[in-house]
Amino acid sequence: MDCGASSAPQIRTNLANVMADQGELDAAIHEYRIALQAAPDYAEGWNNLGVALRRAGQVQDALLSHRQALSLRPDFPEARYAEAWALLKFLSEDQTQKDYAGLLGMFPARLEPQKQVGDSSENHKAFFEAIQSGRTYAPIPQWGQIENAYKTRFGNILDSAAGVGAGYSAATVKSQLDAAAKEADGLLAQSAG
Repeated sequence: MDCGASSAPQIRTNLANVMADQGELDAAIHEYRIALQAAPDYAEGWNNLGVALRRAGQVQDALLSHRQALSLRPDFPEARYAEAWALLKFLSEDQTQKDYAGLLGMFPARLEPQKQVGDSSENHKAFFEAIQSGRTYAPIPQWGQIENAYKTRFGNILDSAAGVGAGYSAATVKSQLDAAAKEADGLLAQSAG
């Protein structure tokens, strides 16, 4: 039975799909790559390769595969969905959390990277211990009012972005943030006086 050269990538992709469904991810990845060498414009193949790579823990390569699928077929919802999942997985990896937090001068969001950063210095250790007991607030009586001022203004910004009230623009955002800062400064001045 001659399947023809043009159907060979599809046959390899179907074989890879079966392998991936059976958990044979390395073999599936290999078959997807062979299929894509023969048909580099095959968006579904790139997407399927991305899913297998993500499942195998190769998240950065998965993101590249999904992006390739979307570059070939921008209206490909499955690829967009898979790319989003790969990105979420990448962002939640321990090393990514540590790198991102270090870049921004912040503390990681996930527990295991928090522990690792907490062990890196006495200051980080003290902070890690403090956050174990729950939410912490600035030790000033006006904190609740300051938090509400910012919540209200951020809510106004989100409303404008959704088309409710004032139109969304950089000027609207700046105006709301300036108003929140002015209100917070006034409240802080009360504690100093």
